[in-house]
Amino acid sequence: MGELPAATWDFEIRADAPRGEVLLTWEGPAEMLARSRLRDRDTGQIIKPSTARYAEGYRLRLTTSTRRLSWQFLGQ
Repeated sequence: MGELPAATWDFEIRADAPRGEVLLTWEGPAEMLARSRLRDRDTGQIIKPSTARYAEGYRLRLTTSTRRLSWQFLGQ
């Protein structure tokens, strides 16, 4: 695999009725996940998807109808 540039993807989770819980999961090669970060743009929390703490995903509670996040790949 050649060099992959750094990139960021902004996205939103939307719900008709806030107060529900969402489990955001991911899959991919370990070396790609180790070079990735999930940023919760509403709380400022940075999630490292390759860590054991987030092996099952990132669980979040929707307190509003929209939650803004970003997936960042740091490049190779």
